Amino acid sequence: MNKKILVVSQRFWPENNQINDICEGFIERGYDVDVLCGQPNYPSGEFYKGYSSFKPGREEHRRMNIYRTMEIKKNNYSSLRMFLNYVTFPIASMFKKAALRKNDYDRIFIYQQSPVMMSLAGLSIGRSRRILTTMFVQDVWPERLYDELDVKSYVFNRFLTRLSAWHYRRANRLIVTSEAAKSYLIREMNIPAGSIHCIPQFPYRVMEKDMRSEELMERYAGSFNIMFIGDITNEYSFDTILEAARRIDRHAIRDIRFIIVGDGLNLKDLKVRVNKLNLHDYFFYEEHVPAGRLGRFASIADVLIACTPMDRANSLVQYHLVANYMAAGKPLVLAMGTGPKRMIRAAGCGLASEPDDADGLYENIMRMYRTPKAELREMGRKGRKYQREHFGRDNCIDQILDVIYDEKL
Repeated sequence: MNKKILVVSQRFWPENNQINDICEGFIERGYDVDVLCGQPNYPSGEFYKGYSSFKPGREEHRRMNIYRTMEIKKNNYSSLRMFLNYVTFPIASMFKKAALRKNDYDRIFIYQQSPVMMSLAGLSIGRSRRILTTMFVQDVWPERLYDELDVKSYVFNRFLTRLSAWHYRRANRLIVTSEAAKSYLIREMNIPAGSIHCIPQFPYRVMEKDMRSEELMERYAGSFNIMFIGDITNEYSFDTILEAARRIDRHAIRDIRFIIVGDGLNLKDLKVRVNKLNLHDYFFYEEHVPAGRLGRFASIADVLIACTPMDRANSLVQYHLVANYMAAGKPLVLAMGTGPKRMIRAAGCGLASEPDDADGLYENIMRMYRTPKAELREMGRKGRKYQREHFGRDNCIDQILDVIYDEKL
């Protein structure tokens, strides 16, 4: 009889999320997987076609049983909508607890994104059934919340810290993606160091494959293509990219294109600002791209770009984006914090400037623009090699399963 894992993650297929790949890795290795999740509405805030607040309640996908809870969509990402979305999944998931408790699980695996409360049902089932529970911490709370909200109340800060610590301490084991996250949990949450295991995030599988699209190559032929692939949110500084584009425009360089691949809360605002600055000849948008087609877009990029604002220079989210970029086998141009800069310098796969440094970003773009194509290809090759050696998918999934199942840890 196969070992059986209950995976708890508010976000899951058909949303584009790394937990999809982790679960498929479990299936490939012979494990049975049930998934407790919400209704898909990220990143646009609208439900995907065929989904609503209450339906469907059950699905099957690639030999996985999916249990979906009621969820209030984020819609326009107003503070009220965000709050309602944050609280509905933890509450609604508890109503699935009775049905899930009947299943014979060996382990519980919680993929913890925002909010930290989304782990509630998994922790509760684990405690009541005495099942070893592992939490993979993606969004370190309450720090991740502070990226979105300016919380100045000392009392509320203390409440959020204690709420987060309560959840983290109830997992038997924690997995984090960086030593910085591990240090934070030890220092701020008083979590024993021995229960925290560091495993890097691996890129999406589709980014590791060379894919060609004749239609895309024809559409974007004849220009130097600078591409962003990801969610259009406050996590990334498009102001810095726009300022660099303004400098390119002032120097009358007309064969550079910025291709924005993705969707998100700030996409509409980005388009408005591009038009206001009269940069519409430089910017092109590819929205609602299925995860399986991302590699086709990466294939027509000359370089991949990403910037973070200074107040989020140490955000942990950026590491995953950089890993995905390296996997695509393309050079990188970044305006980011110390960690990603060290990564690309160690790999020799790109150029990096400080967050919010539009002048530095512009200079690095122009250096790439003047670099021979053969040298750009070699940079991309080095990045992919570094990614495979340090955070390849299969190795990371094996490490995750070791933490989940090793009785000696």
